[in-house]
Amino acid sequence: MKSFLREVIRLSLLTIIRAILWGDYFFRKISRIVVPYPFKKQGSCKQCGKCCLEIAFELNPKYFDFPWLIKAIKLYQSFFNHLDFIKSYQKDGYMTFKCRDLKANGECGNYFWRPVFCREYPRPYKYFEEPTTLPWCGFSFYNKYRD
Repeated sequence: MKSFLREVIRLSLLTIIRAILWGDYFFRKISRIVVPYPFKKQGSCKQCGKCCLEIAFELNPKYFDFPWLIKAIKLYQSFFNHLDFIKSYQKDGYMTFKCRDLKANGECGNYFWRPVFCREYPRPYKYFEEPTTLPWCGFSFYNKYRD
């Protein structure tokens, strides 16, 4: 009974968080219509799964001064996005994770319910800087206004 109740609570929280994230996703889509992004993504996913082996999240380096915040980020990523913590790069302001849903053949084992950051990958986070991708990635970016 205890495990059933725990699973019901987990699924309820997961549904609420995913709804919030989807709202954020659609808000970003609408904002890109109002303020167009200068870079355009081209190419396609090679479905090799390499990008799922070391997922890096950039944080303000000052966040690492608060151990409870880092622990909360680890718990959130583990619980809601099925990511296992690998390592922190405090000086550079990064935390890296590995996806638990990655199958041995490189496919996503949770494709339908994958997190928003997976759906949008690779997504540039800095508006005015030219985005980069991993060397083996099938995606690239070009400037719509220069090229």
